[in-house]
Amino acid sequence: MALKQAVEATNQVVYASAHENAANKGMGTTLTSAWLVGSRAIVAQVGDSRAYHLHEGSFTQLTRDQTVLNSVSEVERQALLNTPFENMLLQALGAMTQLDVVITTTELAAGDYLLLCSDGLYRVVSPEQMAEVLKGPEPLRKKAENLIQKANDGGGPDNITVILCEVLTRGAAE
Repeated sequence: MALKQAVEATNQVVYASAHENAANKGMGTTLTSAWLVGSRAIVAQVGDSRAYHLHEGSFTQLTRDQTVLNSVSEVERQALLNTPFENMLLQALGAMTQLDVVITTTELAAGDYLLLCSDGLYRVVSPEQMAEVLKGPEPLRKKAENLIQKANDGGGPDNITVILCEVLTRGAAE
C-alpha cells in the first residue's frame, strides 16, 4: 500500500539523519496521517498520535496508542499506571530501522469530521469535549483553533497538533 510505503520511506530518511548527524542523535517522532480516497479515509499510525472520526454524532477513536501500557494485560496495566513507563512508546518514526505501521480504514459521509492530533490535545481535552467542539456551528478553522485553545487552557503540557478535515459531500473533503 502506498501510504504504508510512504511512512516507511520517511522513517528511513529520519533514521539516517538521526544517525549521520550527532546533533540529531536520538531524534524520533510519532506519526498519524490520512489518505482520503473516494469515500474512505486510510489512516497510518506510528506511536501515540491519534485519529478520531465523528460520524452522525458518534465520536470514535480510530487508532490505538502504541505504548507499553497498551501492550500488557489488565493486571500489568494497573501496575504501570502513574509510572514513567505508562506512556512509553513501543515505536517511533526515525528511532528504529523497521516499523510496524498500523493501517486503519473508515468510511466517510457528508457531514463527517476526521481529526488527527498529538497527545498534547487528547491528554488534556476529553473525547467528549473534542466532539462537542466538532459539532458546533463554527467554521472548520475556528473549530481547530478552539481545540488548541482548550488544550492550552488545560495547561498545554506538550506540543499540540490538530489536523481537522470536514467531509462536504461523499468523496470530497476540506
